[in-house]
Amino acid sequence: MENQKEIKLSSGWSVISLYIGAILLILVSVIIYLFVPLKMDNGVIIGGLIYLMLFCFVVYLFMYMSTAKVIDGKVILKKQFRPAKSYEFDKIGELSSFRIKRSKYTTIEMKNNDGSIEKYVIMNSSALLSFENQDAEEILFSLKRIGRLGKIPKDN
Repeated sequence: MENQKEIKLSSGWSVISLYIGAILLILVSVIIYLFVPLKMDNGVIIGGLIYLMLFCFVVYLFMYMSTAKVIDGKVILKKQFRPAKSYEFDKIGELSSFRIKRSKYTTIEMKNNDGSIEKYVIMNSSALLSFENQDAEEILFSLKRIGRLGKIPKDN
């Protein structure tokens, strides 16, 4: 067990920031309910659309955001309300990312043993006080290449 090397891919603040975002969204909901007038005008409609987009984004993150690490040649991914799953490097599928201010969200598709594809989101923060400087997308691209190289048949 001592010779296991662990590489953490997700930010240590990802779960905390997810729950803080959900709590702030609930507080905004209460404030809107208590103080917004019942008359409809353009400001209420635009504010409602922005609120709906934020709500959908938080639900999306609760469904797909995971903590990720690499241990002993496997990628370990754990979503919020599900058990952790481990994947070999050759199971890494499509990778993409998007950035919101100082947070980078890497979306990854992993192939399960039954052929189904499962989606995960890994968050990395480059905020001043996060004290982290890893890029999950770069590391996963490298691991994906390593997984493909392992599949190349050797010539005799």
